[in-house]
Amino acid sequence: MNITVGHTNSVSPQRGLPVDHTFTRLIACSLLALCLGCVEDTNSNPPTYQVRGTVTYQNKPVAGASILFNKPDRSRGAVGKTDEQGVYQLTTYALNDGAPPGEYRIQIMKYEELPMNATEAQMYNLKNQLPAKYADAKKSGLSANVKESDDNVIDFALQ
Repeated sequence: MNITVGHTNSVSPQRGLPVDHTFTRLIACSLLALCLGCVEDTNSNPPTYQVRGTVTYQNKPVAGASILFNKPDRSRGAVGKTDEQGVYQLTTYALNDGAPPGEYRIQIMKYEELPMNATEAQMYNLKNQLPAKYADAKKSGLSANVKESDDNVIDFALQ
């Protein structure tokens, strides 16, 4: 009876040569580490602070408007959508997490709702129900400063 204790190398069936599994394990661990490095670490995102406010047009709340906070350096901005009372909360990385601190240029748009059976032509010809200038961050004249605080209340009274 022949009993072997400890590490043995297997033999490659193709060539009849010994195979060292240490190298194979090293390659597998290296690939795993490389793949884990590609996954976005949400803890590495800059801190965000709560931002909320109200959008009104001609002194009436604007329901269903999209609001975009754009950084002047074109880095990641924040977005929100108004509810029935015209109130929005901003999202950057996770729902309603707010925005990083700093200066922003603002865009606000509210497009007409489409019927369920809308044609392709209707989809491509949506009309903004607010003045066109508010849809362009450079022309809107709207700006905001998000502070390092969770009580950022930024209202927009459009005319």
